[in-house]
Amino acid sequence: MLIFAINLNISKEDKKIDQLKSPLINQNIPKKPIRLFQKNEIIELKNIYSNLYAINFFASWCLPCKIEAPSIKLLSKKIPVFGVAFKDREKNILDFLESYGNPYDKIGIDKDGLLGIEWGVYGIPETFIINKKGQIIYKYTGPLDIHELEENIYGLIKNER
Repeated sequence: MLIFAINLNISKEDKKIDQLKSPLINQNIPKKPIRLFQKNEIIELKNIYSNLYAINFFASWCLPCKIEAPSIKLLSKKIPVFGVAFKDREKNILDFLESYGNPYDKIGIDKDGLLGIEWGVYGIPETFIINKKGQIIYKYTGPLDIHELEENIYGLIKNER
């Protein structure tokens, strides 16, 4: 019998190596309109937010998205978080939000993954921080945790205000 063990003790240095720098950092957010979840409304983010906010790509079928749910809730207490349900079904999204809470200011839907391509998403969850000029100033790939919030994101939020 084979037994596999997963080491969840990842050092700060290992996490930094795993993060690929996005070519979209310091660029304007993609202009592709987003359909709002459970609404027949298409919006552009630049028309919704005029201050610092976050975009979080998530899915109900994504285990790391479930793991990061408490951290997204903490982040949403500091700045608005716009959720993007990535390649997901409406009922599954509702079940996810009921089980893990809804920290999102608003939720968009990306059924075919084309919005994710515009944003350079290559694996979910992914979280972007957007400044008041509408530029991406930070990207984190993988499940956010309290360490990432405290070490990087909260300081960034404080400096941008």
